[in-house]
Amino acid sequence: MPNVVRSAPKIKENVEQLVFNKWNGWLSSIYTDIQQVLVNRHIFRETMAVVQVNPKIKTDDTFYVWMRMVYSQAAVVAVRRQADLRKDVTSLARLLGEIGKSPAVISRARFVILYTNSNLPADLGHRDFDKFAGKGEPCISVAMVRQDLDQLQKKAAPIRLFSNKRVAHYDHEAFEAVPTWKELDDCLDLLEILLKKYLSVFRAEAHLSIVPTWQFDWKKIFLVPWIGKAVCTPVNS
Repeated sequence: MPNVVRSAPKIKENVEQLVFNKWNGWLSSIYTDIQQVLVNRHIFRETMAVVQVNPKIKTDDTFYVWMRMVYSQAAVVAVRRQADLRKDVTSLARLLGEIGKSPAVISRARFVILYTNSNLPADLGHRDFDKFAGKGEPCISVAMVRQDLDQLQKKAAPIRLFSNKRVAHYDHEAFEAVPTWKELDDCLDLLEILLKKYLSVFRAEAHLSIVPTWQFDWKKIFLVPWIGKAVCTPVNS
């Protein structure tokens, strides 16, 4: 019996490590999804900025309407994915919900070892973990996690409703509560803020931005004529 009692903390530690590894795997998928929608927004904004300063291409709006529609619908669906709380999905909202239920998994000891394994002072790790737990607390603050989740759900609510009514599905009822561009941007900004925060919690990583820095000029394609003097013939003609 004494041997069983002594092994109980070790069993608990092993179980928590398995849960941590699972959540960390979810975080990788969440990172990829959020990064892609933020990259999409960056490219959309930069492209529209090119249009705004060049009167020669501010003509028929067909292409720009299509571009706005494709970008906005993809962004709306991405928000809907990350705000989803269902048990059969991988999302930021579900991750926060699970952390709130089992905060001991995100422990001070597990966080600080990320610093010592990188030859950084343990004191620095403790100081940084205080931001997520409170001074000297053994695990992440449940109140903080719940506040993050509540904020995400509140910001995402009009976006999710619009997605359910007009993007992912089409409701028969009249719908006029179309989100503004600002509401969509605010939600994407929050996703980036929360992603950076929990990358720090799980991996002690500090990201200035989730959008990567290109090692080449992707806008170079705009420096050459796309059609020139050739006849613009429909693809299906």
